[in-house]
Amino acid sequence: MSSDLETLDPEADDRQQVALALSRLDRRLEPVLEPEMRRALVLEWIQGVDAEGFCAVAGAVLSRTRSADPLRRALCDVLTSVPCPRLDYERRKELYGEAASRGDEEIMRLLRTVPARERVDDPERLLSKELAEIPLGRRRALARGNHPQWLEQLARDCDPIVIANLLANPRTVEADVVRIAASRPVAAASLVEISRCPRWFSRNPVRKALARNPYCPVEIATGVVASLPLEDLREMRGDPDLHPDTEAQLRAELARRSGDQS
Repeated sequence: MSSDLETLDPEADDRQQVALALSRLDRRLEPVLEPEMRRALVLEWIQGVDAEGFCAVAGAVLSRTRSADPLRRALCDVLTSVPCPRLDYERRKELYGEAASRGDEEIMRLLRTVPARERVDDPERLLSKELAEIPLGRRRALARGNHPQWLEQLARDCDPIVIANLLANPRTVEADVVRIAASRPVAAASLVEISRCPRWFSRNPVRKALARNPYCPVEIATGVVASLPLEDLREMRGDPDLHPDTEAQLRAELARRSGDQS
């Protein structure tokens, strides 16, 4: 990303500097249609700005109320490490420390990694008896095929490559992916694969199913909640399966966007 996004006017006050940085980021992302490229641009900005400047600008982005906000959505996805190159551990630790010193609970929620509410200790037990008898290489090949009866069964496979092949299969439709994203119990690796698939992770029904799944990694669920449409957030209110971090993000989003009709 151009260095002008990291270089601010030293004579401007803090609010002016944040406004300037926001304007530059918005202008840079506005013509970019692909979510993956937006995330790449935001990640590059994060890597080039100091922790104090990051928290000031990120806090301003997260305070914006519209769900249909390309910069806000890209920022939430990058902070929760989906589906783009991860912020390295030391950088996440540095940003988290700055957010903690400011008492910025939202940035802290989006940066931290905590266990899912539920987990499958033995993912292999999710396989049907018929599938369990099929060698892994053959299951991976079947996931690329055109046999509906196998594709439906393979949706509960615990192997990430099987799931990735299913997601790339041209016979797979949105309803199939929502079904995988909503499956309970399910191996967390399967849900992570969905978050890494640009074709499906951009779909709000898929994102909502992930956010509501207690087996979904919390950083993914919390990041998704931060950018779902308001009507989806209202539907999720009171869901007993949400992790406390995800529920806290949901409450914050509802409070922030109470007047947003987008």
